Amino acid sequence: MNDILKTYMERFRENRHTLRRYTAFVLALAMITTLFVNWQLHGVGISMTAQYQCGEEEHTHTADCYTKPSCRPQVSSYSVV
Repeated sequence: MNDILKTYMERFRENRHTLRRYTAFVLALAMITTLFVNWQLHGVGISMTAQYQCGEEEHTHTADCYTKPSCRPQVSSYSVV
């Protein structure tokens, strides 16, 4: 009876250490993924703050666009802190 109990305790300890390592690995991957996604969304947010409305169809903005008064960026009502 005593040997069986010791065997179960050893198995539990081994499994517990394996489970802790696995959990730490998954948490590290989750944190890396979260940071990557937040950084990507941050880049999209920065590019979306100024909206250009030239009154034209989709086109590539050139230096000529910025001299026209209708193609200047409009400041959004969002306040970025």
